[in-house]
Amino acid sequence: MYSSTDGFFNDFHLAHYASFAFKGVAAIIIEATAVEPRGRITPHDAGLWSDEHIAPLKRIVDLIKTQGTIPALQLAHAGRKASTSSLWSGSKLVPELEGGWPNDIVGPSEIPFDESHGKPRALTIPELDAIKQKWVDAAIRADKADIEVLEIHNAHG
Repeated sequence: MYSSTDGFFNDFHLAHYASFAFKGVAAIIIEATAVEPRGRITPHDAGLWSDEHIAPLKRIVDLIKTQGTIPALQLAHAGRKASTSSLWSGSKLVPELEGGWPNDIVGPSEIPFDESHGKPRALTIPELDAIKQKWVDAAIRADKADIEVLEIHNAHG
């Protein structure tokens, strides 16, 4: 929901997801949550790349579970779609001065997502292995936050 600072879930997320749980939904898939900082689409995306991210997420999970709602989480890596602004801001490349990482966008090749996105650097095999481990680590953190279902989102290339 483009409302995080340094990847941390906050009161906005608590109120947003709790509002659905209190209305009786069976399950909630919590928004795209990056496995590493450069894996965010925008500088304001949620993350789970650090153990410090577990407690704020668990706070949300614990609340929605009081309503019998199943907590699910979408783990994500933006790949070549990274370092862009929100849709309502025009989906443009975010420069470093505005919190972006336009020189650290990575993907499977050097082909940009489209003309409004930055040119990615093609990942090496060792870098792919490292990112694979970041997915594993984020999944373990999600489990520690009592997430019951994981959705893997890696469609941006």
